[in-house]
Amino acid sequence: MCVANAQAPTVAFSPAVNKNGQSTIGLNFADRAYFKELMVTRRPVLSEVLVGRGVAFSPVVTLSVPSQGDQFSRLRLGP
Repeated sequence: MCVANAQAPTVAFSPAVNKNGQSTIGLNFADRAYFKELMVTRRPVLSEVLVGRGVAFSPVVTLSVPSQGDQFSRLRLGP
């Protein structure tokens, strides 16, 4: 599970490092179709199957949900 801000970089991620020992904080998912749809619709989005990056480097499906609040400043993303 991770949390990203409205510009897309992750600000929290579990696990904090991937299997290669690289940090998962600061990963940017702005290029992903599900993130773009989430930003437009402000509604939960279930992604197509895609190759994960960051933690899972295999096929994943992502459920993305906007946080509740007045400014839509944080997004909850996660495989």
